[in-house]
Order: sequence, then C-alpha cells, then structure tokens
Amino acid sequence: MNYLLVEQLSKSYGEKELFSEITFGIDQGSKVALIARNGAGKSSLLNIICGKELPDSGAVTFRRDIRWAYLPQNPEMNEDQTIFDILFHAENEFMRTIRDYEYSLNLIKHDDSPEAHRMLENSTSKMELIGGWDY
Repeated sequence: MNYLLVEQLSKSYGEKELFSEITFGIDQGSKVALIARNGAGKSSLLNIICGKELPDSGAVTFRRDIRWAYLPQNPEMNEDQTIFDILFHAENEFMRTIRDYEYSLNLIKHDDSPEAHRMLENSTSKMELIGGWDY
C-alpha cells in the first residue's frame, strides 16, 4: 500500500524541463534516495510533494492516516535555538516523546535523583509504546 503516490508529475521553468511525467510510489518500510546532478529538479520535486510549489501537471497523493514532515534545504534558524531544538522542533507525538526521552537522558547525566530516574523510565516506556525507536 502506497504512503505516497506521485503520478505523471511534470515541471518546467521556462524552456528548461526539470522532469516529465514521472510516476512512483513509496510504501511502508521503503528506503528512498533522491540522487541527481545539481539543477536536475530534486528540490523542486520535494517542494511539489510537500505542497510548496505546484506542478505543471500530475498529482501527489498521501495516504490519509500518515504523518510526514519536511526539512527544507536551507532552513530558517533562530540563533537562540540549539541544534537539539531544531532537530526536535516538529510538534507531533513522536517528536515530543523523543524530545522527552533525550531530555531525560541528558538530565540523568547531571542529576542522579530518583525523579530524574523516574523521568527516564517513563520516557523509555513511552518510546516503547509508540514505536519511537523506529521513528
């Protein structure tokens, strides 16, 4: 079953055709790499898939019950944010759980209190419950 289906997608900028009538699907468990020379349209394809650009023709369909996120090639970053903040910025259950786990793991390095151990135990249990190790 496709999580993402791209059908007959085409995109040109003026005379330059980036891609024409490409079709592919991504299934659960698939590992995908997008490899091409500079200027071939990789970023444009990803921008179309995530809805930031419109294709000249074709369609992009996501399965209804999935969650996805997109990290732009040149993300805007606040100088006050840490790398940790940027990596775990997404506000979904998986990222909140992973963020809590990483926070409690870091806390226990500096605080050996029963509360810190309880936080780590709770966040580890939640990681198991939601499948966070696979995320």
